[in-house]
Amino acid sequence: MVAQNWILFIDPFKNLINAYRMILEAEQYGVDTSGNLEEAYSRFGARDYSVVIIEYFPPYDDTHQIIRWMKERRPEAYILMVTNVTVEEADYGRLFSLGLDDLILKPYSPEKILSHIQKGLRQRELTLKKRELEEQNVFALGSPKVPKSFFNHAFFQKILRQEVKRAKRHGPPFPLFW
Repeated sequence: MVAQNWILFIDPFKNLINAYRMILEAEQYGVDTSGNLEEAYSRFGARDYSVVIIEYFPPYDDTHQIIRWMKERRPEAYILMVTNVTVEEADYGRLFSLGLDDLILKPYSPEKILSHIQKGLRQRELTLKKRELEEQNVFALGSPKVPKSFFNHAFFQKILRQEVKRAKRHGPPFPLFW
């Protein structure tokens, strides 16, 4: 069976990586792992991940940079941070402003991670659907999907008649510009 959703698990602890690889693969997720941020950059560029689970690596500015980099390239990717490090309030706000979607403090259970992954996949699906709907919007400025004949004299007169009728029904003055 081919996994539909791929997860990138970034953590320096090999034992934790191996344990969660088994848990996530048992749930039919495709799993790639990375023990450091340099490897994570190359893995993220090679595959479209649905979820990224990342440890808060020192130096922390490097973790901030990779989160921002991932969100710039794939805004729909759900980024979940797991850590046992105390996150300072300034960093906490900054992480979320850079694109972090969720944060879990260690220790945590596999069920908790799986729940957050499912939440992340729902959020990703909504983000992708929103993007698809925005691309289908024929009224967006400069949209190539709007036929040239759509905004012609006949169309303008039809809309004008509708607005005049609406103004008569509801009583407010008729707006010339809308």
